[in-house]
Amino acid sequence: MPALSLNHVNLSAEQPMLDALRDFYVDVIGLHVGWRPPFELLACGVNYRRDAIPGPGLAQLFMQDQASNGVELTFVERDN
Repeated sequence: MPALSLNHVNLSAEQPMLDALRDFYVDVIGLHVGWRPPFELLACGVNYRRDAIPGPGLAQLFMQDQASNGVELTFVERDN
């Protein structure tokens, strides 16, 4: 029975596992890789500060939106 729809999937893993998961969802489940918007802060004129969190391998970006609200984004660091 084919899947009719799926809104989105958000996966967190090291890059080799992400590649394997992508292949699983595409080859086995029958989904396709969707469009992802570019994440280009400087090209959009957004200044930010980057900090590494010691220990768990996380990185944080700190910035402000147009109304000067503080925005904090946390990402898993990857070795590329």
